This record gives sequence, structure tokens and C-alpha cells, in this order.
Amino acid sequence: MRCPFRDTNQQDEIGLRIVREHEDDIIWADEVRAWWNKASQGSLWDVAQTRMAMRFMPEKIFKIVNLHQTNIDGNKSYNNVVVATHFELSEKNTLNDLKNKLKENK
Repeated sequence: MRCPFRDTNQQDEIGLRIVREHEDDIIWADEVRAWWNKASQGSLWDVAQTRMAMRFMPEKIFKIVNLHQTNIDGNKSYNNVVVATHFELSEKNTLNDLKNKLKENK
């Protein structure tokens, strides 16, 4: 199991090598587990890359490791999309569906 912040050399002037390594990890992983931090650009990037990979590999699993620390925003947000992805929700689901799923799983 690879842990990007631990296993990726963070010395990269631009960040392109780091991103490529993370993308490779996401592509080859059967399951992606993320420590979700909505304030982190890196977390958001990795989840966006995971969602894109899931478009072509729908069997890929995504899970938030620290789900107990997450909240739902009152309006549309990337944070809500990340939590909805964890629960395998779709565009057909509502904000209330998402809130109920999180409440059931905390």
C-alpha cells in the first residue's frame, strides 16, 4: 500500500512529477483511500483524478479514511462531491440523501 505523502519524494520545483506519481498510483490501485482535507489542494487534486479514473474504470473503489471527521456543506461544493463519491451516490441523489448517508455512517 502506497501512502503519497510518505512514499513520494516531495522535492519537486513545479510539482508535475509528484502529480504523475499520484496519478500512476490512482490508475493502478483497485481501491483509493483518501484522508480527506477540504482545505488541501493536494487532496482535492487526488480525488478529482480518482473520479476521472473511475469514469474509465467504474470498478475502482474510493473511500474516505477519516469519514468521521467530515461534514456536509449546505450547498453544492466539491466537499459534498467527495463525500458523495465515498457513498457511491450519483447525480440522481439529493443533498438530503447525502446528509442521511453521512448520519447513518458516523
